[in-house]
Amino acid sequence: MLSMEVHWKGDPLIDRLKDFFKKEGKIFDGYTFKGFKCKFNTEPDLHGYWGSKVYTMTEQAILLGIPSFQFEIPFSVRKKMLRDG
Repeated sequence: MLSMEVHWKGDPLIDRLKDFFKKEGKIFDGYTFKGFKCKFNTEPDLHGYWGSKVYTMTEQAILLGIPSFQFEIPFSVRKKMLRDG
């Protein structure tokens, strides 16, 4: 979401999305996959913004006016999500 924060400064959509993800991300609380606790992070180190003239796909979409953010979901978590309602 950092790309949106940089390029769309002050847009209320950013805060609304962050609030939504903080609230809904709690569904992962208590889950452990392969010994790692699962958590939803709205301020990650890997965020799709490199701060240079090399643009990630996320940032390219934002520059075109399309809301975009990056999810990092390990394969083991995706498999569990398919089985767990």
